Amino acid sequence: MIDLYYAPTGNGYRACIILREAELEFRPHRIHFTAKPEELFKLNPSGTIPVIRDSEGLDGRPLVLSQSGAILEYVALKTGRFWPADLGRRAMALQWFAHALSDVSASSSAFHMSQNDVPERSEANTRFWEQWLLNMLGACDRQLEGRDYLAEEVSLADFALYPAVMRRLGVIERHGGMVHLNRWLERMSARPGVAAGMAMK
Repeated sequence: MIDLYYAPTGNGYRACIILREAELEFRPHRIHFTAKPEELFKLNPSGTIPVIRDSEGLDGRPLVLSQSGAILEYVALKTGRFWPADLGRRAMALQWFAHALSDVSASSSAFHMSQNDVPERSEANTRFWEQWLLNMLGACDRQLEGRDYLAEEVSLADFALYPAVMRRLGVIERHGGMVHLNRWLERMSARPGVAAGMAMK
């Protein structure tokens, strides 16, 4: 049995989505940032989410794992799914998996913090990070031209990117364009596992 410790954030939703897509049985534990339980810090010293505790890991022994990208990869290893069998497509999926976790997510977080968390807010800094985010999303839009998914078939790259895009729909809609990204977004949203994962509030 897998225990999932999560909150409705981009990182949290990645773990929710992959577990739903993989149809693995799990117990959800909703974490509230204002009252993090001591149990969370015992599992992950940083106290961040998501965290999974699998009573039967890949070698049959219990495993605790944090970081949304690591959890995505772990579920793929556990189930043998979500990485393309074709090596060329797998390499492509790895590239866009990394792009989603680093370039898109980092710029999205910086944009959010420039509006909400920094000690001194600057409109110029917010505009800078918004444009940087749009540049990273624009790369995804160009990759998706003529493709249903980032690596031709659905993969961890798509599950890594989807929550970040959903968190910044307002930015995308305000600036317009990105036809291919929006088409991909509709396709991903129609997947039952994705919808079930995003419904976890």
